[in-house]
Amino acid sequence: MDVGGGSTQKRYTCDGTVDLGQTPETIMNSLLTAGAGMIVYSQGVYKLYAGAYRIPAFTLTESDLRGPIKVRPDLSFRDLFNGVKGVFSDPSKLWQPTDFPAVRNSTYAAKDGGEVMRDIQLPFTTDSVRAQRIAKIHLEKSRQGITVDYP
Repeated sequence: MDVGGGSTQKRYTCDGTVDLGQTPETIMNSLLTAGAGMIVYSQGVYKLYAGAYRIPAFTLTESDLRGPIKVRPDLSFRDLFNGVKGVFSDPSKLWQPTDFPAVRNSTYAAKDGGEVMRDIQLPFTTDSVRAQRIAKIHLEKSRQGITVDYP
């Protein structure tokens, strides 16, 4: 991925160590922050998906419906945010949690009547540009997400 100035970097990496005294769920959730990802358990298998677009596996048509479609936003208005700030593990500061530059969307802020920030922690991210990219994914998912009930 081009990060300006002709340089590139891997989109996602997971850099760090885990404390095996933590629960497997806590460890997995921490690891997932490095790729804005999610994990799905299906038919006895865990599948890890990074926060990137995936081509749909199949197409649903009107003939597949058993009832009416219901569409609703993922977050209620009171849970929306228009900026993301947080910390990443900075190698130049002995791997200590360090603030990355906040990601803001002025269009969303104007619509919301002011700035509303979400705070995230990226313990397995070691680059501020990558941290900002993950923050932007969180922001856009929160604003564009919907849930569709398709019986």
